[in-house]
Amino acid sequence: MAGSDTTARVLVITFVNILLQEPLLNRLRKELDPVIYKHSGALPESRQLESIALLKATIQEGLRIASTITNRGTLIARNEDLSCSGILIPRGVSHSSRLPTFEQSADISQPVPNLNVTERRPL
Repeated sequence: MAGSDTTARVLVITFVNILLQEPLLNRLRKELDPVIYKHSGALPESRQLESIALLKATIQEGLRIASTITNRGTLIARNEDLSCSGILIPRGVSHSSRLPTFEQSADISQPVPNLNVTERRPL
C-alpha cells in the first residue's frame, strides 16, 4: 500500500477543488470534450491530454495544494526560554510542529481561484 495514501489524497483534493469551482469545471469540460469526442469516447493518449494547458495547470495545482512534507523542522531556542499556550519550553530543548497540522490546514492549503493560463500562475 506504499504511496496509495498520497495518491488518493492528491486525487481527492484535486477533484474536490475542481467540483467546488464551477467555472473551472466548465472550462475543463469545454477543453476536454472535443478531445474525448474525437476519440469516440475512448481515453486519448497521454500526449494529447498533456497538451491541454488548463488540465496540466489543474493537475500541477492539485499536486501543490495536496503535497505532503516528509520531514519536520526542528527548532532550538538556545538563548531564551519559550512559552507556548502557557507551556514553558526551556532554552536548549528541541521542538517541532506536527506538519500535518500545517499541510492540512484550510487556511494554508487553499487553491488560487480564477486560473488564467497565460499568466503562468497556479490555480
